[in-house]
Amino acid sequence: MNFETHFLKEDISKASEEHWRILNLLTHTAESVYSGDLDKAKNLSTHLLISIRNLADMSSEKYNKEKAYG
Repeated sequence: MNFETHFLKEDISKASEEHWRILNLLTHTAESVYSGDLDKAKNLSTHLLISIRNLADMSSEKYNKEKAYG
């Protein structure tokens, strides 16, 4: 992911952290499904969606600022 393209300069560090959190949650969710711990997988997937939403919100913020300021 090109963070400079998708996020405001001041959000890049936070976006990078969220990106790695998402990848970690994906891995642990898949491992939980594989091992049959579906309650844990469900809980992790909730956190995964929150992280994806956070990343999408930060990206939208850049898009909206660029649209407003040209």
